[in-house]
Amino acid sequence: MDIDVGSDRRQRRESLFTRMVMAFAHGDLAALEEGVRSDVELTLRGSSWLAGKYRGYEEFGQYAAGAKLVLWAANRQLSYLHAGDEMTVVHDFLVGGGALLVEMPLHEVVNFDGDDLVESLLIRPWDQHLFDEAVNAFLVSTAIRP
Repeated sequence: MDIDVGSDRRQRRESLFTRMVMAFAHGDLAALEEGVRSDVELTLRGSSWLAGKYRGYEEFGQYAAGAKLVLWAANRQLSYLHAGDEMTVVHDFLVGGGALLVEMPLHEVVNFDGDDLVESLLIRPWDQHLFDEAVNAFLVSTAIRP
């Protein structure tokens, strides 16, 4: 059953997410943590070195630090879709590094708790295979060669 959230709540959630995007862009992990539960769970599917499940502040911070190496906002435009306690955000990113840098949208499915803190995030790249290839290209470009 879909429960519609009021416009004030939608606006608060969108503002929170926008602040988190800005904190990510500036590498401000403390500001990122302010918007999430202490037991937050972030999931990035795929086969890249960044893929996996991250639980709690510490792992969430580890993901953010790794993602900062391979993700850059392509523009400031965010699209939001609300359904009950879930908000889907579409945001264009530059992904990768070294020989392969691609632009693609990421769909970020955000679930909120009763206090409007982020409970979980599921990050879904538009093209999972290309995303993984681009993220892994960063490692190849930074590998120490004999």
